[in-house]
Amino acid sequence: MSNMHILTRYINKFARYSYIIMKRMKTNRLNIYEILFGYIRHLIILIKYKLYKHNCDFHISPNVVVIIDNNVNVVYRISLNEHGIQSVNNNYNFLLKYNKELEIPKPISLNYKSMINIVVSSETYINSNELHTNTINTTLITEVFSQLKQFYETHLDISLSSIKSMVNEYDYLYIYYHQNWIDKLLKFKNIIHAKLSMITDNREIKSVLTIIHGDLTFRNILKNNNITFIDFDRSDLNYPEYDYFLFNIDLYTYKQFHKPTYEQFFDNLLMFTINDKFMTNEIDKFYELNSKFYENKKILHIIKYFLLYRTLVFTLLNFRFNETTPVVILDKCLKSIESYEK
Repeated sequence: MSNMHILTRYINKFARYSYIIMKRMKTNRLNIYEILFGYIRHLIILIKYKLYKHNCDFHISPNVVVIIDNNVNVVYRISLNEHGIQSVNNNYNFLLKYNKELEIPKPISLNYKSMINIVVSSETYINSNELHTNTINTTLITEVFSQLKQFYETHLDISLSSIKSMVNEYDYLYIYYHQNWIDKLLKFKNIIHAKLSMITDNREIKSVLTIIHGDLTFRNILKNNNITFIDFDRSDLNYPEYDYFLFNIDLYTYKQFHKPTYEQFFDNLLMFTINDKFMTNEIDKFYELNSKFYENKKILHIIKYFLLYRTLVFTLLNFRFNETTPVVILDKCLKSIESYEK
């Protein structure tokens, strides 16, 4: 296939994606122009970095375009919006800081195109095997989290936080949401705040935190001789339980349904949050592997609620304003925590 055909294929793919965005959004003429302008900006980046060559793979998400150039084994991340800029920066900074501590891609470059408001990062491509649900067993899970154990302990941090500050941690993401979603999220936040404040008597919460992956599903883990990790756009200082619990709930859902919906995943996450008997073995296993974080088990109910809320707010970023799934998920979460007395 010629380079021109590759470029044409990408243009068509991005054009279809832009058309879907415009069709789903009840948008005005200004927003349409913004989408088209963004489309042109990314074509400029594509041509500048010569990413229309043969043997390039393109993955377009709502916030970031990921391009794998198999000719030189380099992965490029190109932001599509303001949140995409944050994501690309966060991923690159993680690679830069922690490349010697974990098996992760090596950072190559990070460029901010101020004239067109786009961030482009590049990193090495890790040519390892993806994990598949039918090959993931207890031994492999232990291997994955044994690799992370030393990293967690190296960056261990004791923190005192109020329920209010914890529940407001992700307010900065609200600017990317539909107003209807925000209204439901605020109600959700208020319920969590009320429930947890009663339990803690509004005292500050002692937490054992560390640097976490932030989106640790089996799809972000690779394996050949070693376990390697990718995609750190949600990494931050937080509870390591988030990584372990999210990994296990996501895996459980995929083993149940093979190709689960977001609703099915949130059914299991809600079950984990409000049912003390769900996944107790996985909880015990985490603290066996990570004894330095055992103090957190005293506030496990708080960690569960905030894992639910964190996952919810980040998941909404995967949807456009006119899609119905976010409202279904938000209503499901509201109904569950409203009816749960504990």
